[in-house]
Amino acid sequence: MRRNLKYVTDRKRPGGYTDYYYRRNGQLQKIIGEPHSDEFMANYARIHASFEDKKSKIRGGFDHLCEEYMKSREFCQLKESSRRQYRLHIDRLRYLFEGVDIHEIDKSVIKDLINGFSDRIGTANNFLRMLKTLFTFAVGMEYLSVSPANGIKPYKGGEYQPWSDDEIELFLNAETTSKEMRRVLLFALYTGQRQGDLINMRWNDLSDGGVNVVQEKTGTKLWIPLHPVLEKIIPKISRDNVNILTSSTNRRWSPSNLRNTFRDMCRKAGVPSHKVFHGLRKSATVKLIEAGCTYDQVKAITGHKTTSMVEHYGKGTNQKRLAKEAMDKFGKSVTSLKKV
Repeated sequence: MRRNLKYVTDRKRPGGYTDYYYRRNGQLQKIIGEPHSDEFMANYARIHASFEDKKSKIRGGFDHLCEEYMKSREFCQLKESSRRQYRLHIDRLRYLFEGVDIHEIDKSVIKDLINGFSDRIGTANNFLRMLKTLFTFAVGMEYLSVSPANGIKPYKGGEYQPWSDDEIELFLNAETTSKEMRRVLLFALYTGQRQGDLINMRWNDLSDGGVNVVQEKTGTKLWIPLHPVLEKIIPKISRDNVNILTSSTNRRWSPSNLRNTFRDMCRKAGVPSHKVFHGLRKSATVKLIEAGCTYDQVKAITGHKTTSMVEHYGKGTNQKRLAKEAMDKFGKSVTSLKKV
């Protein structure tokens, strides 16, 4: 990641905070996000691209391809949460391929890019998926005859990892974790929902001892019974806001604010850096399976569309539970031994 970014300046604020701005041609635009985070780099790339001369946007330029794709029906028909993630990846790729003609990007260039992130498998695979989508679109628009990303395989692994019980306790008990963020984690763990769905939960969504959810990504409608832990903490939450989960200033969380605040508190609590928010959804799935729930019962809580995804998330979980049950039965059949 480049550290010396052109046209970036900073301003100190009372309280020790620092804001960062893009200053160019007499204009000043604030760059949102923690310095050098994914969000920060994506916003920097977007602002920087808006100032570059139009030669980078001519037909054939990578920047032009990105602009055309984000105006396409394929992109516009995506859910807002998916479009938000796509924009994040696209903005980072625009920064990496600034001023490059798509005809100059061949298989070797893409492999070099992906190999450059071999220590961050998730990022590498996200970039590859996004490039495959962009170049497939380019072929459909007849900008290219064939996609240079065809045949390039993603890294194995790089999946979201469930949180262990120790990591959950570490986060919840850390002095640096706010009560608002503890509530966010508990809602994520005991409803199995994605970040966007937690942000959107309102008080009037509570009914009949559960919470109604319309999943932002899929549109799936769910009614999720409240876990005893949530039943205990809900009465302690102020109802001054229409949303159940709010920031320390009693405002609705924005996706970026929640993501950045959660990540910061994870690091301060000592949670491993590869454990991310979405891993809590996997933890919920695993815990439901460990409790003996059928795959259909798990899907009724998490909203997963297919059984295969639940099976994938809970891989190995049933084996461990069944093995313990089998050994318990086996142990009862053993006769007493006088000598060993």
